[in-house]
Amino acid sequence: MHSQNDLDSNRFVIIVITMIILFSILLIKIYDLQIVKYYDLYSKSIENIYRKIDILAPRGKILDRYNRVILYNNSSYNLVVYPAEIHEYPETWNKLSQYFQVPVSKFKNTMNKNMVGYYFPALLKENIDYQTLTYLYEHILELQGIDLVAKPVRKIKKGANVAHIIGYTNQIGKKDLKVKKNKKYKAGDIVGWKGIEKEYEDILRGQNGTKYMKINAVGQNIGEEYSKRIEPIPGNDLILTIDWDLQSYVESLIKDTSGAAIVINYLNGEILSLASMPDFNPEIFSTNLSDKKWKDIVYNPKYPLYNRAIQAEYPPGSVYKLVAVITSQEEDVISPYFTFNCPGYYRFGRRIFHCWDRSGHGSENIYDAIEHSCNVYFYNLMLKLDFDKWVKYSKILGFGQPTDIDLPNEKIGNVPDREYMKKTYGRWGKGYLLNFVIGQGDILVTPIQLARYVSIIASNGFDIQPHLVKAIYYHKKNELEKKKYPKEKIESISEHSMNVVREGMRRVMQGEEGTGRHSNVENLDIHGKTGTAQNPHGKDHAWFIGFSEKPSFPYAIVVFVENGEGGSKTAAPIAKKIYKYYWNLHNNEK
Repeated sequence: MHSQNDLDSNRFVIIVITMIILFSILLIKIYDLQIVKYYDLYSKSIENIYRKIDILAPRGKILDRYNRVILYNNSSYNLVVYPAEIHEYPETWNKLSQYFQVPVSKFKNTMNKNMVGYYFPALLKENIDYQTLTYLYEHILELQGIDLVAKPVRKIKKGANVAHIIGYTNQIGKKDLKVKKNKKYKAGDIVGWKGIEKEYEDILRGQNGTKYMKINAVGQNIGEEYSKRIEPIPGNDLILTIDWDLQSYVESLIKDTSGAAIVINYLNGEILSLASMPDFNPEIFSTNLSDKKWKDIVYNPKYPLYNRAIQAEYPPGSVYKLVAVITSQEEDVISPYFTFNCPGYYRFGRRIFHCWDRSGHGSENIYDAIEHSCNVYFYNLMLKLDFDKWVKYSKILGFGQPTDIDLPNEKIGNVPDREYMKKTYGRWGKGYLLNFVIGQGDILVTPIQLARYVSIIASNGFDIQPHLVKAIYYHKKNELEKKKYPKEKIESISEHSMNVVREGMRRVMQGEEGTGRHSNVENLDIHGKTGTAQNPHGKDHAWFIGFSEKPSFPYAIVVFVENGEGGSKTAAPIAKKIYKYYWNLHNNEK
């Protein structure tokens, strides 16, 4: 038997061990609370004293080539509510309803629609006017659960919309939020959705700041704790290649059309104007668009959100004939003076392919054929060419691939090669080629591809990336960085071939019978090519490409007009007005 002393000794040991275990648990818990979870608990305690509010950072400004600000930020105030808080104070709804003369149910629907979380602010009213702002600030202590948030709103300089260059901003979508999760985005953040705003999002986007508002026991704001404030960092600025005056003028010329116009410096790839019509006012996206306004834009049959300059894929018509000219010279198929006879039509098997001039052009060499845009000459020429070689030079000249212009969602058009033809048609014959050579059928191009194409011709074979951004100004570093773009000489196209094409284009504008002669501008040495693309759904589409060979004026122009009927009738006269305007403006600027 165990003695009483032994039992007492065992009890003492058990008590000591139990106390050690309990104190150990207590110490571990204290360590966890005081050390491990200190910052989390501290943050939560701070939240009970302060309300953390983002200060939205202004996006970077956008300037034109002469440093004129064309897109900037304007201050606007929004009324927001905190769903979790206002739920506890229904009298706030009644006071807001009485002041704004809006039913409580409508306000609540707006809150529910704009909620991104129960504890996050939900937009109730945008762009509060000064009188309302003053009233709300005076009664802020009586309106528990609301706040007034300053928001930078994008504003555009008067004169042009530059809609398809600038694009617009909007709240980040759920898909983008997942993609950008590592870039410190959160629900409700404003991001670029189209145009330069989207392409240069990482440059233009600033870094939000933070302010801490003291709150009392019932959750009312009683003032800011300025010692904790973190100021926002503005986004960086972009200097574009665009000339604002020229852009405004070009937009005014084509505002009543569906089409596009581009002015580009063919020596360095700088785009001085890029217009697409119809367009829209990007400022409307700075506010919370109603469903009706959004539907009016999206379901507009003329597609104003569609950037025709980089997305319109259409047959190029006769401007594409120059590809066959280059192929024929590089592959030594014919000399420039070899002639074909044009009686006004070309018989291929049982089919008749007509020239645009049914009376015929007679005997034509390659220069005559370009000047008169003779279809029959090019039907004959195409059947002498190796189809694969023609496809090769089409791609060398930039077709069927992106130009890599610094805008999102560029389309690449189509160059029908053997693989495409087999996949699309199975068995196919040479009759298709007669359509291809005159820029019809399955060939599709965009206006920006034609700007690259005419620039290659104008610069005697230099291929440079068309671009819209000239430089970036970094605020933090106080540094201006000039952007560099790739430029290379196309060695596979000789100077001889380029000279043949350029001489033909010179005759188009300056020859006695050139299809563009009525749109020539004296003293600018304009070279060009008109094009009319057949449209089975309505009137033909109109094209013009051209350039000035005057050394002090190295600018190329592309004009495209949907249903414009003819290049010489519609597109070329627009190009003439642009050249005359910019020549006068250019001289004044100098």
